[in-house]
Amino acid sequence: MYKKIISIAICAVIGVSVCGCSGSDSKSSSVKDTAVSSSVSELTAKDILEKAASDTMTQKAFFEDEKFQNNISKLYGIEADNLEDGGIVYGDNGSADEISVIRLKDENSAKKVLEARVEYRATQFQNYKPSEMPKINAAEIFEEGGYWFLIIADDPGAIHQTIDEMM
Repeated sequence: MYKKIISIAICAVIGVSVCGCSGSDSKSSSVKDTAVSSSVSELTAKDILEKAASDTMTQKAFFEDEKFQNNISKLYGIEADNLEDGGIVYGDNGSADEISVIRLKDENSAKKVLEARVEYRATQFQNYKPSEMPKINAAEIFEEGGYWFLIIADDPGAIHQTIDEMM
């Protein structure tokens, strides 16, 4: 009887030790996840836009630029204080092509801000250059890595994929 109790106790100690070891593995795995997440957050809107912009998007303004800071309200209907990072690349010569990237202090309003931007662009182009309306109507808005994106382009899916691969 005494040997049976000792055997059970030894099995219990070994069982707890094995569980403790597997717990440390899951901690190291979450550290890896955190490392991946922190590398994503190191990308700036400028980094993302410079890699994702198509050749037709020659006009650029980034968060650190005075031009961007002075036009945040006009572009997105928000004050500069609400923005943590952002930027825009867009086409010229009457093209509706655009990629906007924003990171707001209040993440919950970012999608609404970009939806309003699409509505504004539709209003601009509806009578000015109706041939651009299919791009605007097919605009993509999505969140990735803490940033919100708006893509207006001939092939927004290709640009979206480029962004996914970066993030």
